Amino acid sequence: MKQSKANQAENLNAEEMEIIKSLLNYPSLEKVFDQTDLRKQPEMKQKMQFTIDDLERVIRRGTKDDAEKAARAVEAYKTVLGFLDELENMRQAQAE
Repeated sequence: MKQSKANQAENLNAEEMEIIKSLLNYPSLEKVFDQTDLRKQPEMKQKMQFTIDDLERVIRRGTKDDAEKAARAVEAYKTVLGFLDELENMRQAQAE
């Protein structure tokens, strides 16, 4: 039998809930796509790069388990940064 979403949320520990909250709130992706304020994308990319730098410190100094998790997160952030670069290139091409 499938558990309901409410029951699944009850099974999460505090750390997992904090991770989910941080992913939903930081960085705020909807601001990247706001055409009225084009400064948001560079700010977002800078915050993400700072996060990558912090995660790379965890990879070097953390436990094996933490380092593995951080390495996966770094790859995810790099994928998103690559996607944002592609979007930026597309916007610039459309503007020309």
